Amino acid sequence: MASNHLAPEWARQDAVILIWPHSNSDWIDQLSVIEQTYLELSRYISRHQRLFLIAYNEAHHHYLDNLLSIHNIQKTNVIILDIMTDDTWVRDFGPIYVASNNGMTMLNFTFNAWGEKYSHTNDNAFNQNFKQKIKNHVADINIDFILEGGNLEINSQSLMLSSSTCFKRRSKTKHTNEKPIDLESIQAKYNEWFGCEEIFWVNNVILAGDDTDGHIDTLVRFCNNDVIAYSGIGHHADPNNQSLQSLAHQVQLFYTQQSNILETVPLPCPQPIFKNNQQLPATYANFLITNQHVFVPVFNDPQDIKALKILDDLFPSREIIDIESNSLIEQYGGIHCATMQIPCGALSIE
Repeated sequence: MASNHLAPEWARQDAVILIWPHSNSDWIDQLSVIEQTYLELSRYISRHQRLFLIAYNEAHHHYLDNLLSIHNIQKTNVIILDIMTDDTWVRDFGPIYVASNNGMTMLNFTFNAWGEKYSHTNDNAFNQNFKQKIKNHVADINIDFILEGGNLEINSQSLMLSSSTCFKRRSKTKHTNEKPIDLESIQAKYNEWFGCEEIFWVNNVILAGDDTDGHIDTLVRFCNNDVIAYSGIGHHADPNNQSLQSLAHQVQLFYTQQSNILETVPLPCPQPIFKNNQQLPATYANFLITNQHVFVPVFNDPQDIKALKILDDLFPSREIIDIESNSLIEQYGGIHCATMQIPCGALSIE
């Protein structure tokens, strides 16, 4: 592959993918609650762009179609596809499309559920099933390398943000690509796959309860080519503060070394949220940018208003939509984790 280019999230999109929670996933005990979150996301996304909703099977498809009708969600831009999945975090196993001189290509990386923490056979097969279902004629490449989309953040100047810590995990069953971490080798692969000319590696920052081992989309995000937002120091009693202090220090070093970055903006953190005495990795950085909106997770927390105001200032051309995310975070994820955008030009379909 030569001259590949991964589009930033704010670039024009053809569609967004959402995998609907189902009874064969970890959502089984929370379906009625979590569906309200997915309904709100669906309502707003589908107003302005195509939305692929993934049902587990034909029966689930009919249920979902009826659910949209009950809640008066416009279906003009909605396409429901039946694809079996283990879970709903499509950001980490969904298709990653890159552009090159030869057109668009779908990159299909290996997914092993963040080091075989969970079942993942169906999720690892999702991309090929999705391509077949939509009869997409773009080229595709299967890559025998474990990489999750939640650990990729790029601007249109080929500058990538990523967490090195994710590559330090080891699976229960050793994968052929699991070797001692070699950032230079990975950086060369990033350049080959995504066209990034420089990578800012965040090192050894993992929020409590984060089963992804430190994905960048919980920590640092581009808001445009020269502005990044990052998770700042939280509540004085937050056990994450030591990690967040390290993050702030690394971001400041990056800012001083990278002349193209003009501003770094700390986002507040909500007060610690716990489930079964385990802190959950709640951050406002896990937002989603679409063609018309920025969807921001909120937690019924006093810091919600501050975070929304900051992001409203950072995205003046998009409407900020707050999405209550206490249910999402109970399964250790957020809005960005639950979605995957498809860039403009990727949907060559019948």
